Amino acid sequence: QVYAFQFHLEVDQGLIGNWLDRPAYRQEIAELGGGVSVDSIREETQNHIRQANQLGTEVFQSFIEMLGFVKKFKNVGSK
Repeated sequence: QVYAFQFHLEVDQGLIGNWLDRPAYRQEIAELGGGVSVDSIREETQNHIRQANQLGTEVFQSFIEMLGFVKKFKNVGSK
């Protein structure tokens, strides 16, 4: 069996900040035509990162348990 994720479950506020500070990424966002901005992404991140990290932790934990590994992965996303 093969499992894949097409999104970043490991992302945290610092990583998003680093992405938003990259000129190439800022340019890409600017080219979207005003529907989204660096500032709006920062605000949405602030509002939702805790829940996103909790959900990511749950997914990783479930995946590890499904593979039969010992439960060593605890509360990584809760800061």
